[in-house]
Amino acid sequence: MAFPAVLLAQLGGRLSFLGLSAIFQSVSGLTAGVVWSQIQTGLLGLVLQAVIVPFVIVALCTLIKKEEKSE
Repeated sequence: MAFPAVLLAQLGGRLSFLGLSAIFQSVSGLTAGVVWSQIQTGLLGLVLQAVIVPFVIVALCTLIKKEEKSE
């Protein structure tokens, strides 16, 4: 359950950032367009994290279980 929660938190944070930049663009140096381009730039990293991290965790758990059985 932790992985979907982290993914939703990351998406929620980016949507909040985009929304707040659109609301406060008159008093901030960031426009919604600039924020959207930043989000697009980081999407590849977000997707890679969502795909690779669960596989790494499963692999580590498997290694730990194998070590516990051999002891």
